Amino acid sequence: MTASRTSITEMNSEELCSLYERLKSERREAIQTNAPAEFVLRAENELRRVGNQLRRRGL
Repeated sequence: MTASRTSITEMNSEELCSLYERLKSERREAIQTNAPAEFVLRAENELRRVGNQLRRRGL
């Protein structure tokens, strides 16, 4: 995420769910296209952060 974007703690639940789905898709695509390991790891870490935030909210 860039500095100009809203942090995940400030996103509403709908935005967070959309971001989670987009990140899942990006991670899947990165794995399928044999993207560099660093890219896949970054995608997985971001997906985990968003997933953790969703769980904190009980979603």
